[in-house]
Amino acid sequence: MNSETKPKTFVWAAVVVLVSIVVVVNLFRGLTVQKIGIPGIFEVEFGNAGSQPQTAEILTFQADSHEIREGESATLRWKTSEATEILLNGEPVAPEGNRVVRPASTTTYQLAVRGASNSRLEKLIVVNVMPATGEQEEPDGDETGPEPTLANEDCLPYNPQNLRIEDEGARGWLLTDGDSRMLMLASEQDARKALAMTRQHTSHCFIGRDNQRTNRRDYIMQYWKGDSGLSATIPNEDCLPYNRGNLRIEDEGNRGWLLTDGSSRMVMLANEQDARNALAVARQHNMHCFIGRDNQRSDRQRYIVEYWK
Repeated sequence: MNSETKPKTFVWAAVVVLVSIVVVVNLFRGLTVQKIGIPGIFEVEFGNAGSQPQTAEILTFQADSHEIREGESATLRWKTSEATEILLNGEPVAPEGNRVVRPASTTTYQLAVRGASNSRLEKLIVVNVMPATGEQEEPDGDETGPEPTLANEDCLPYNPQNLRIEDEGARGWLLTDGDSRMLMLASEQDARKALAMTRQHTSHCFIGRDNQRTNRRDYIMQYWKGDSGLSATIPNEDCLPYNRGNLRIEDEGNRGWLLTDGSSRMVMLANEQDARNALAVARQHNMHCFIGRDNQRSDRQRYIVEYWK
């Protein structure tokens, strides 16, 4: 072996030993060898091995009451973590929320979550329904329990005999009792329908009129009450029937509170109290009706009238 070969062999041996030490140290640190090569002289790259997919967790799933009487309600509350899919009795829900339930009989509620690792976790809650105490009349149709009451109703009384509609040109048609501007409609046909409907009642009521949302009109629910004794026919009514026994409210976080019958998104409310008031009103009826829902105005929500029957 000549004198030039020995130094080269020694250098290569030293490089191999050094690289081996670096590889071992970084493996202990949780890094993996991404590349080994000899572009310059010797090259080693390290990278993270990659974290394992997070396992979905159910942090809480509870009911405020595990035993209720017939006609009463219970509130389910849940909070999850790292879940890619959350189902409450098979229905997708938000990672955190609550739901008011009114089961007719003892019912098991299942919260199931699935994470990125495809692992599945579930928890169950049983809400026992006990017979109502005392004698009660049998409910009619789809009634479930006693008629609810509203807190702090916001109603404006009017004389139905004074109602009239006025053409305001490009602004639309106004429904008024001579003292207040009650409704704006997009067309004369809609205005006549609104006139026929409102003449049957004596008060125009609101839920959520004091909400502070930027799009506050979307969070106001209207209803009409009082029987005027005046009969009127509303042609081609636009009404959606529902089963009042399926009605419930759901907390959707920053979006507000939803009134739903389980199949459609009926009304959005700004807060829980407004939602409970809306639920009380809706449970007194079985149809949600509209006038002007097909209007093409840029601010079309302003020209839609809703009522319940």
